[in-house]
Amino acid sequence: MFGGRERESKVGEHSSHFLAVRPVMPKTHLPFVVWTLLLATMSITVLSGCGGSAYESLTDRRLMKLRAGAPFKNLWGPTTIDETPYSVRLPLVFRKSFRPDSGHPDDKGRIKPDRFQPPFLQLPGQKLLYEGTASDGTGSLPFYCYLAVVPQGDAEQLQAEMQAALKEVFPETPDTWENVDAKTPEEKAVPWQKIRVTGEQPFYTSNSKDEPVAMPGIFELWVHKAEGDVVLIGWRTPTSIEGKTATSNPINPLLQLSSEGKLDMQAMPSLTAGTLEVHETEGEAG
Repeated sequence: MFGGRERESKVGEHSSHFLAVRPVMPKTHLPFVVWTLLLATMSITVLSGCGGSAYESLTDRRLMKLRAGAPFKNLWGPTTIDETPYSVRLPLVFRKSFRPDSGHPDDKGRIKPDRFQPPFLQLPGQKLLYEGTASDGTGSLPFYCYLAVVPQGDAEQLQAEMQAALKEVFPETPDTWENVDAKTPEEKAVPWQKIRVTGEQPFYTSNSKDEPVAMPGIFELWVHKAEGDVVLIGWRTPTSIEGKTATSNPINPLLQLSSEGKLDMQAMPSLTAGTLEVHETEGEAG
């Protein structure tokens, strides 16, 4: 998964495995289909006995739960952020991940610092970089997700410092951070603050692997206060491959790449933010 090795794109790879239990049929000569229909009828009768409104309410709740969880099926399974108790789920379009000492196939050795980190902002406590590529018609362009955790950090101070650093490069950086409640698969809310900047940014492309090329880009930084720590998730992409999905992709609806090859930066950050979880450390578990 790390060291620049390409991640497998099998959706089922990260799925949970369920044990299918078949009902035991009585030993009679009635066809299987008849017993199936009888069982279905009995189930409907039991549910109906609870009252039509109760049955409809149960059905509605199940449908709402399925709809709420559907977009999250387009994310990888939980990835634990190195040396921290936190995990998140990344979109399936991210096929490669790197640590600070990982090699990168285009860097002829260890990954370059201005590839691992945003070239205009040093993210404190960065642990992992995720990378994907998409075409804009002229070549392959990269997009990134940065994961960082600052143990026992001062969120307000960190945000002020990073905001000031962004303003030096992007004068139109907002003066305030936006409050966002990211929805979880269970429709609960995880509080975050985010800031978004646009402007010329350097990117390594398939046509310029040795030197980055400046082009219009988007950078979005999400900050969450968790258990006294500060969790940071950064997103960066060239503007030419970003855009809200105009038509739903039957394979990767709502996020991923649309049929036009655009990344939906409205959906991806929020979905990943909603999957943040904290796990017991080895000491706590004991």
